[in-house]
Amino acid sequence: MSNPSKAAAVQSEDRIAAILLMIVALVIVAVGLAVYAFGLQALTMAALVGAALVMLLLVAYAAGF
Repeated sequence: MSNPSKAAAVQSEDRIAAILLMIVALVIVAVGLAVYAFGLQALTMAALVGAALVMLLLVAYAAGF
């Protein structure tokens, strides 16, 4: 017999993974549209925002969150 709570946990993890992949795809499309509309300056701004987000994630990880 399979464990129902384990199956629910796997389904929940799959849903979270799908949501994260959709968010990444939307960000890629948004950056692509911004580069198309505004040129390489938009790519530079996206890179700066990405670097700041990575730094915040590293600080949060170091703090134990």
